[in-house]
Amino acid sequence: MSSAKIVQEQETDLGQSQTMSHLTGLIVLSSCLIAAVTDFRYRKIYNAVTYPALGLLILIGLAETAGLLEGLTLVSPENAVLGFLFAAVLTGTAWYFGQLGGGDVKLALVIGLGFGWDYGFPALLFALLLSAVWAGVCMLFRPAGNDRERKIPIPMGCCFFIATAAVFYFR
Repeated sequence: MSSAKIVQEQETDLGQSQTMSHLTGLIVLSSCLIAAVTDFRYRKIYNAVTYPALGLLILIGLAETAGLLEGLTLVSPENAVLGFLFAAVLTGTAWYFGQLGGGDVKLALVIGLGFGWDYGFPALLFALLLSAVWAGVCMLFRPAGNDRERKIPIPMGCCFFIATAAVFYFR
């Protein structure tokens, strides 16, 4: 076999692997996009978005661990579990103190499981940074009045989508 043919086969394999690894990323991004729209319009992230995404990501991870499928995930199963646990602790704590809703937590779990520790950690931190900037802008332009009028909900779904799209694009 000539060296040119070997290089061509390696490039083909790499291209297929790269394309297939986008499946988990596309699941995460599509979930975040839908959640961003519903969170911005209705202030809700629906279970109909997060539960199927979590289920698909778990099935893909199990299939890859069992050796049935290869190249479908962005990260290793161990890395995905670490990302899931990080998202659970980070957003679960914020939920416990009333700073995030349950849909935000479940969407963060989707990000953690799909992107793993390597990409989920920066995506979640970037999303929290975006929400802090959003809150700062809202505070600058809020109406004067009592505290109840001052509370402006921040649609975290939008922040999650922007952050995951940026991390997925620049990874």
